[in-house]
Amino acid sequence: MRLAAAKLPRKPVVFYEIRYPNLLGAGADNLVSTIIAEAGGRNLLADKPGKVLRISAELLMAGNPDIYLYQLGPMNKNPSDPAVRPGFAALGAVKKGMAFAVPEIVFSRPGPRSLETAETLSEIFTRWAGQGAAAPAAPAKAK
Repeated sequence: MRLAAAKLPRKPVVFYEIRYPNLLGAGADNLVSTIIAEAGGRNLLADKPGKVLRISAELLMAGNPDIYLYQLGPMNKNPSDPAVRPGFAALGAVKKGMAFAVPEIVFSRPGPRSLETAETLSEIFTRWAGQGAAAPAAPAKAK
């Protein structure tokens, strides 16, 4: 799969939030980590084995991701926007408007929609790099 973001001069660092509070992120063995890589990005937790990892706010702040994805669904039913969470406004992704709510059922479940997810991420990554004029289409809403 060759997506537009695969040609970016620098891969954006992406954090994928599985749950908040008690912050959980997608580790190296999570499907989302693979999709982020295929779309042209790098998972902040790509060097940490495991599917679901509990991480500290300090680790998140030190990693300072370029893009922050937070899922909506059974694992993260009513997450607050990262911009209103204590300390999260300092993250580069939040400051630059690169925090996105994404549907858990689409982003973290294997299947044909994984390609759609990679394409959506590629659009977000291209926007982040300043190479795309239009904003990416909003991901499908969680049901």
